[in-house]
Amino acid sequence: MIRHFTSTTYLFFQRKLVLVWHNTLKSWLPPGGHVELNEAPHEAAIREILEETGIKNLEFLFTKPNVNYDSRVKSLPEPYRILEELIEEKHYHLDFIYVAKANEGPRINDSISLFDINKLMLEKNIFPNVQTIGLELFSRLGFKAEKKD
Repeated sequence: MIRHFTSTTYLFFQRKLVLVWHNTLKSWLPPGGHVELNEAPHEAAIREILEETGIKNLEFLFTKPNVNYDSRVKSLPEPYRILEELIEEKHYHLDFIYVAKANEGPRINDSISLFDINKLMLEKNIFPNVQTIGLELFSRLGFKAEKKD
């Protein structure tokens, strides 16, 4: 069995979810990727967001405050969830799922889009777990569906 560590961030900007088009999987996904050697999961999340969206200014949500216990021990931002994802036979990703708020907008292009709750509910090219977690987070953040005239 092969297990890789990955980090994914459900990133919100102006009450919308930032998703990135994955050409190989033909699906909209939150920014994320593999945790590199000597990199903490939250550092991978920040790096992947910058690489995939251009966003530098963000804050993690739903984490406990960092605590420095002494000069050798400190807490790190906690993930919202940790998922085990089957990629292919005997190949798994252990995915640290973070939630963050962007304080600046992403580079909008054909491979980056902002999803409000209505668009997320109707999107066909999205994995069920991404849609479910996204909708759960819209609810937790108090973002309601907007009525269309």
